[in-house]
Amino acid sequence: MAAHLLIHDEPELEEAISLARHHLELMRGGGGLKPPLAGQINRALDLPLPRAYKRIETLHYMLEYGQEEGHNVDLLDLAKLEFNLLQHVHLKELRNFSQWWKNIYGYVQLSYARDRAVESYLWSYVVFYEKDLVLSRMIFAKIFALLVTMDDTYDDYATIEESRKLNEAIQSGRYNLIPPYQTNVLMLAKVISCKLPIFLLDRWDESAISLLPEYTTKFYNTLLNNFKEFEAQVDFSGQYRVLRIKKEFQKLSAYYLQEAEWSHQNYKPSFKEHVALSTLSSSMPLLCAITTVGQDDVVTREAFELATQHNSAVLACGKILRFMNDIAAFKSGRKNKGDATSTVECYMNEHKVTGEEAIARIDSIIEDEWKTLNEVRCEHPQLLPAVQRVMNLAISVPFFYNKRSDSYTSSKYLHKIVECLFVTPIPI
Repeated sequence: MAAHLLIHDEPELEEAISLARHHLELMRGGGGLKPPLAGQINRALDLPLPRAYKRIETLHYMLEYGQEEGHNVDLLDLAKLEFNLLQHVHLKELRNFSQWWKNIYGYVQLSYARDRAVESYLWSYVVFYEKDLVLSRMIFAKIFALLVTMDDTYDDYATIEESRKLNEAIQSGRYNLIPPYQTNVLMLAKVISCKLPIFLLDRWDESAISLLPEYTTKFYNTLLNNFKEFEAQVDFSGQYRVLRIKKEFQKLSAYYLQEAEWSHQNYKPSFKEHVALSTLSSSMPLLCAITTVGQDDVVTREAFELATQHNSAVLACGKILRFMNDIAAFKSGRKNKGDATSTVECYMNEHKVTGEEAIARIDSIIEDEWKTLNEVRCEHPQLLPAVQRVMNLAISVPFFYNKRSDSYTSSKYLHKIVECLFVTPIPI
């Protein structure tokens, strides 16, 4: 486990990982392993423990601990009870979110968009499962579902002219200085002390709806209405975080449009050029910004900046998501109408190699990005809660894209996991 927390230029730990993997594979191949060791080895070879989702590992550990001789029955029962109580909270949230999405999906009437309510909530749950973070969890899930709809519009349906109009409308927000008398003085002083800009919350231009093709007008209205609700749900300082999310949402739309332009022009970017854009269009900068919302004073100015700037941690998360998504799409043969060439195809074309060779090289880049994330964690121990949210976003990627598959889009693999996390209580 510890070796997978390595940073750059630690060849000894890389050798330790290789040696440990070799011996674990020999143990598994030799047979004769008994539970719980057999399951632990299989999981370790599939996904290193620091990159595994902790709530899933909790389920495994409770089962395995109960098999140990001399285990503490009372302690185990308390752990099961805590899990079941929190599971009830999450199931109630999931029902509420599913109803919200059912209403949205029925209203916007965009049949080409992925209908993934459970998967969107599950992604949010991976980032923050704690009981007191319900507002953060729900805002994250809702924005995630909205950005997926926007992505599908650019990729699957809109013409290039319609894509340009949609982006123009989304970029139509305005920013105005706040006169001091219009807001609470104490709150204003708090914002100034955090060195945040004194701007009025961005309001998307409702008149921009006239720019849009008819089938996207309801989606645009949905964006406006939901972001107004997000602003109303947080305190004054939290509204500045919503403002930052709006900015990132606008940027994401521009990234999607640039990819649509590449596809329309049949442009073949270099691998480096592709990674620079597709890391941002992965949506990870937006998702990192959302992790700061709904937590009041817990997020300091330094933590806010770490999560909302395009720094090494955010970009590392974006690259991991982009590469694992592209590998899954390449292996499945999935390609949407408006999709530009993937990073895998770019690497193949540029270096004249096979798909498997390209994937092997990209796998090594992914490992480097995990080292970058570990480095950030070591460099900012005072910001550990904020860093951990970013790490949770990185951990969410192999949760959905492990085994070269896209479990968000094709979610059969997730059915059993969803039942265990949200539906079926642990027997006590």
